[in-house]
Amino acid sequence: MTWITDGLNGAGCFFTGLSLAMSPKLRRFIVMPFVLGLIIATSASYWLVATVEGWLAVDADSVWRWIVTPLLWLVALIGSGWLAALLAALISAPLLSHLALKVDALTNSDAEMPNEDSLSIEVVQSIGREFSKWRYHLPRLLGLLLLTVVPIINLVAPFLWVLFGAWMTSVQFSDYRNENLKHDFVVTLHQLKQDRCMSLGFGICCFFALSIPLLNFVVVPVAVVGGTLLNQQLTQQASPNPASD
Repeated sequence: MTWITDGLNGAGCFFTGLSLAMSPKLRRFIVMPFVLGLIIATSASYWLVATVEGWLAVDADSVWRWIVTPLLWLVALIGSGWLAALLAALISAPLLSHLALKVDALTNSDAEMPNEDSLSIEVVQSIGREFSKWRYHLPRLLGLLLLTVVPIINLVAPFLWVLFGAWMTSVQFSDYRNENLKHDFVVTLHQLKQDRCMSLGFGICCFFALSIPLLNFVVVPVAVVGGTLLNQQLTQQASPNPASD
């Protein structure tokens, strides 16, 4: 089936990115994002653990505690990965853009190399791009939170959260190459929609990797490498009219 093949191709981008990120030619470019990710992931995990323990202490004798406790810890586990990834991407945006540039040059002989901007301009542009992603992410996040509390619909909420997380991580990490090429954010969305199965295959790998404690802090630079590879493939097959989405 084509959709299975596309999904596996997307997953392949993540695992190829993992291998490529550990190569000598890229290893030095992932050190700083790695360190920032470690600090942020540790801080986010500590904050969420403290928050969950506070919630549980409020109603320690409740008969529902045995149900609520594992659910809260599951939310904290996933939430710490997401929070760490989003904060690390925001804070280290210029470094991640530079990493994507090096990946593109290493893996694509026909790569279009953008003009070099000053460091201050790159920092401002990268952070501005991250806020564009947040403006895309947050309304959809709030909408899904509302659906999660709706009876009957909330029965499929875990499945919806996985799909949501997969899509948002694909958007987040495949956009750096387009940012370097001075393409609008809408171009990234258009390319991902052209092959949703490949995009979700990559995103699901990122989503679950970000949910694993002690691993999530190294996933961000790896996901940037994999997202750049994904973007290369999607660029080759995307139709040229993003404005029609």
